Amino acid sequence: MQKPGAGTTELYRFYTWNKAFKLERLLAVIEPPQTLAIDLDRRLNEVIASKLPSTERLRSDVIAAKEDAYDTSKQPPVLNPGGTQVLRNPLIKLIEEIHWGAQRSFDTWPIQREAVQRIVLLVLLAFVLSIFPYVWLLVRLSQGGVDLSYWTSLPT
Repeated sequence: MQKPGAGTTELYRFYTWNKAFKLERLLAVIEPPQTLAIDLDRRLNEVIASKLPSTERLRSDVIAAKEDAYDTSKQPPVLNPGGTQVLRNPLIKLIEEIHWGAQRSFDTWPIQREAVQRIVLLVLLAFVLSIFPYVWLLVRLSQGGVDLSYWTSLPT
């Protein structure tokens, strides 16, 4: 039996990418309640910095979760019973959005690289084709016997 991810380098990268994501989600499940709000804010800032399309929805989810999880009538605010789970849910959603945003850019990178290569090749080909008549004319002029009236339509 073949190990998961064995084979090509690309399959191995996909396998390790998904294993790292799984570990990240498991760490979110065992995050201590004292650091949960801090990690939630850190992940939200990461989503904002990544400029993901779902940023506003995730921000409102985090704000709502913090309002539900903490008793603000006391100073400093105290975590309500069950507040830990209320904070974990948006944290896991944030981690999933970060992962899928990174996965999309990881998947599109080879396509973008090939598109850039094709564009550069086509621009180079267009440049060569636009210079070719001038080079051919110079070569023919050096050999002598070229009727220049035919070439007067070329831009100078």
